[in-house]
Formats: sequence, C-alpha cells, structure tokens
Amino acid sequence: MPKVSVVLPVYNVEKYLERCLKSLVSQTFKDIEIICVNDGSTDRSSSILQEFAAKDNRIQIINQENQGLSMARNNGLEKAKGEWTMFIDSDDALHPQAVEICLHFAGQNLADLVCFQYEKSSGGPYQIKEFKRSVIQSKFSNNPLEFAFQKGDFRISFAVWNKFYKTSTIRNIPFIKGIYYEDGPYTFALLARHLRTVVLDAKLYFYTKNMSSISNKKPSIKQLQDYKTVMFYINDVYLRSSWSEDIHLIRRNLFPKYLRHQYMCCKNAEYEIQDKMYRFFAEVLRDYKANKMISFLGCGPLYWIRYLWIMKKY
Repeated sequence: MPKVSVVLPVYNVEKYLERCLKSLVSQTFKDIEIICVNDGSTDRSSSILQEFAAKDNRIQIINQENQGLSMARNNGLEKAKGEWTMFIDSDDALHPQAVEICLHFAGQNLADLVCFQYEKSSGGPYQIKEFKRSVIQSKFSNNPLEFAFQKGDFRISFAVWNKFYKTSTIRNIPFIKGIYYEDGPYTFALLARHLRTVVLDAKLYFYTKNMSSISNKKPSIKQLQDYKTVMFYINDVYLRSSWSEDIHLIRRNLFPKYLRHQYMCCKNAEYEIQDKMYRFFAEVLRDYKANKMISFLGCGPLYWIRYLWIMKKY
C-alpha cells in the first residue's frame, strides 16, 4: 500500500498538465500513488496522462464522462489506498518537498491534518527554494477554526489543495456535486471536527490564476443558488457540532464574506438579469435572517443597511 495518495482531477488542462505531473513524479518522498481522474477531457489531456503513466507506474488513470470537479475528487478519493491524501488541481503544481515535509510534521505532532501556504504562479516555470525543516515554523491546534479567520503566515484557507489529510478522517466527507465554491463547505466541515492540526508557514503549493475559473465568470443566478447551498450546508454542520461556540464564529466571520460576494454578483450582473438576481438575493437574505445566519454584528452597519434595503425593495 502506498503511504500517500494524491488525487488529481483533470479536465481540458493541456496547457498546464505536464507541469503539474512533473511536480508530482519528482516528489522527494517516493511512496505515493497519483490518481488522475480524467473528467471527460476533449483536448490533449488524455494523451498527456497516458504518456506519463507509461513512464511511471505510480500513476493511475480513471476515465469518466464529465461530472464536474466535485465528483472527480469524490471518485478519486474512493480509489485512494494511502494512509494520507492530498488534492491538487491540474493547473497548479506542488513543491518537490511537499509530501516529505507534511509527513515529517504530521508524525512529529501526531496530527491528522497538516495545512501549508501557497504562492501564486503564472502557470509557467516557477522558482524552487529548498526547504530545511529546521527553519519551517509551525503551530499546533485542536481547534483549527481559529486559524481560518486569521491573516498572515499561519492562515488556514478555504481551499482543499493546500492541505495534507489523514485519509480516514475524510472518507465520509463528500464534495457537494454540481456546485461552484465546493472547497468551502468541504474545508469547514473538516475543521468542525477539531482534528489535531499543524499549520506551517512554508509555501509548498504553486497556485495558477486560471482565467477560466469561476472567479472570472459572468455573474449568474446559479452562483447565488450555489452560495445558498454552501451557506446552509455549513450552517447545518455547525449546528450539529459539539462545540457550540463555533457556529458563532462561522456566522460572524465566514457568512458575511459569502454575503458580500453575493451582493457583488448582483451589483456586477448584466443589466438584463440584474433585477432577477436582486430578487433572488432578497429571497435568500430573508431565509438567512430567519435562520439567524446573518446579523448586524457580523455584517457591519454599511452592508447590513444595504441588505435591509434589498429585502424591503424586492
């Protein structure tokens, strides 16, 4: 059995895929399996995967009809045999020492989760700085949620790709099928479990700003619908949590950010659909308010007044 499983969803990323795969096969820790889920690619991605698999037997290819990122990750995780699991997006790259470093700090702290930092990349060559473990700073916590709303070198982001998971802790957390913003509910469902967590200041991941990503799509009703799905999912997770204080942290720190994104979707929508989007947003605002998910204290006076006005007008 491999020690570590790396799950790599692939969909029409021929421009970046070779760089990503090279970063995986060149890991300094070798006992890994690389599970590539080809999610119905129609470009050269399939051929690139086959070329790499022919040279490295650690690479497995799962071919499926296009089901979206969430199902690609779910199906990849189902095949994972490693004690530890990582997710990586196929337009990004992993530092060659990433697995080695995560295993070291996980073992040193008897941790179930290791979180690390990332740096932005253009998608081309990136500079590799060799890390000495002795100079990497770390913090340990049984309440990783406290790092989710911080800024600086030890912040835990909502992304799933800058984390190193004990596989047994994530087996029963599926990604929500068919939505945008799928990383958020997954990460916050995990943080709700108060796992033994190590947070590193080391940047072990190279994130590519891809212009085809959701952040660059035109505002749509679907985005608002998916934010509603995400917020109610996370709210339900924390209502059932044994740590009653966590729901207040979520409502005061996370939900206001999601609300601002929804507001900006409406504000930046094309004129033809803007009225429809504001009406939908007003409806979900009333739902959030009725379920005590939003408040003046979390939103702040300026945005709270805006939301009240939207609810009244629409």
